[in-house]
Amino acid sequence: MAAKLSSRGIVLFTILPNGVTASACIFLDELCARYPHFEFTHGHGLGIVGVGENIPAKVGQLFAASASASSVQAVRAAYERLGGAIEDLRQARERERFMEQLEALQASFEQSTSWRLTAPLRAAGTWLKSARPLGGRIGIVMSALAQAVGSARAFDAERCPPCIR
Repeated sequence: MAAKLSSRGIVLFTILPNGVTASACIFLDELCARYPHFEFTHGHGLGIVGVGENIPAKVGQLFAASASASSVQAVRAAYERLGGAIEDLRQARERERFMEQLEALQASFEQSTSWRLTAPLRAAGTWLKSARPLGGRIGIVMSALAQAVGSARAFDAERCPPCIR
């Protein structure tokens, strides 16, 4: 049983760079020698071959453009720009979905007990990072603070009864 195509039949070939088998290239070349065709080279490539007897007029105009190198270049450039815009939109939507997932993940972290328990440490870290421009002065203050805390602990250990410490 032979396969039949419509009288308006068009065959599309995805032309993957360096991924097309030799037999697929030969078959495409044979069809292009017999039928009107057009090839888009951007993205993964696309070969369009009109194998029907009654090709739609708009598709026929595309095939007619393949007769002139300047027309081929103009059509390819226009569709490459359109494809690029669509790809940019797809990537923007993908980034938006990714950011929504990250925000949801962050929200789940912020609801966790460990996040709430470590909040003072994160705040201290933020404060220390913001104090970096103060340079060595903050180190002197922190050192004095550490000495004062150490002295207070020593005082407590010597003078306070164990039940109060």
